[in-house]
Amino acid sequence: MGKKYKESCIEILKEKGPLLGSELRKHLVERQGVTEGNARAIINRLKNSEAFLSTDPVKLKHQELIYYLPFHDLRAKLKTIMPEHSVTLNRIYQALVEEDGFMLWNEFVKISAGVVDPSQSTRKPAINIFNDLKSLGIVEEIIHTL
Repeated sequence: MGKKYKESCIEILKEKGPLLGSELRKHLVERQGVTEGNARAIINRLKNSEAFLSTDPVKLKHQELIYYLPFHDLRAKLKTIMPEHSVTLNRIYQALVEEDGFMLWNEFVKISAGVVDPSQSTRKPAINIFNDLKSLGIVEEIIHTL
C-alpha cells in the first residue's frame, strides 16, 4: 500500500512541480481518495523516508513546507508564495546580485533588518534569516581567517 502512495506523490510532484504541503495533500486526496488526515500522515512518512525532498526545517507560507524532487528549481515556487510585504528577501537577493553573490555578515544583517541580539527585539534574528536561506540552498557560509 505504501508503494502506491509513494508512486502517486512522486507522479504528482513530477506533473505539478514543487508544491506546498496543502497543495500536495489536496492532489493526493483527489487522486487516491484518502482523507485529509491520512494524506498528511502519508506525506509526512514519505518525507521522513526521503522519498522526495522538502524545505524542512524552513517553513514558508502558513508554516508549510515545500515538497519537491531533486531536479526541481524552487525559485519560481518561492516567488509565487512569498508575501508581497516580504521585502527582506527581495533586498537580500538584490544585494547578492549587485555584489556578484558575495556579502559580508555585517552587510547581511543591515540589509535583512534582522537583529543580532534577539532579546532586544521581537524581529527575527539575522542568523535565523541566514539559516533559512542556507537551508534552501540560496546562500552558503564562507569563513575567511587571516
